[in-house]
Amino acid sequence: MNKAVVVAGGSCKCIDLLKQKSKNAFIVACDSGIGHCKAADIVPNVIIGDFDSAKKEDIAFFDSLGIERKTYPTKKNATDSEIGLDIAYKHGYSEIYFFGATGSRLDHSLTNIHLLAKYLKKGASVTIINENNEITAFSGTFTANVKKGDTLSLIPFTQTVKVKYTKGLLYPVKDKKMYIDSSLGNSNVAGDDRVEIELESGIMLFMRCKDI
Repeated sequence: MNKAVVVAGGSCKCIDLLKQKSKNAFIVACDSGIGHCKAADIVPNVIIGDFDSAKKEDIAFFDSLGIERKTYPTKKNATDSEIGLDIAYKHGYSEIYFFGATGSRLDHSLTNIHLLAKYLKKGASVTIINENNEITAFSGTFTANVKKGDTLSLIPFTQTVKVKYTKGLLYPVKDKKMYIDSSLGNSNVAGDDRVEIELESGIMLFMRCKDI
């Protein structure tokens, strides 16, 4: 196993993608994220959380399989999702796919997106995946395999991001400062099946998006 999958309790309608990324992966299911795993016939390596939103029958199901369970208090200084990401990272995984990270709770959604910066600074790549988006934070040089015509957005994640160059984008960016309070990087388009971006400074969100 050279990758980890963390499954939280937000929206997770991309069951096929979850199954695909979970193959040969270390899997952490967080609280009601265990329901997504059960629906996808995925057996996590560990289930964690305060279990205030998980169904009792789902907890009992994974308990019956002998899956390790780590229970935390409801009152704590980190969300179940952050604890789950920490567990994956501390097990040595630097490639982490994060499902169930977004949904109707915008506070949770924004917090989970901001957690991408935490693990980037630790040298790990965390990618949030839902049915319409893939979101990754990066600095320095970044490459991604995409499909020509994909909608790709570059969203500054620090106050200022200096872009040295981009390759493979329909609307290239070169030697330009981008700012967190500007929409400049929204809705670019893949002009090739591979993109490359080099930053001189700052942290950027790379988003691959599709309309509902």
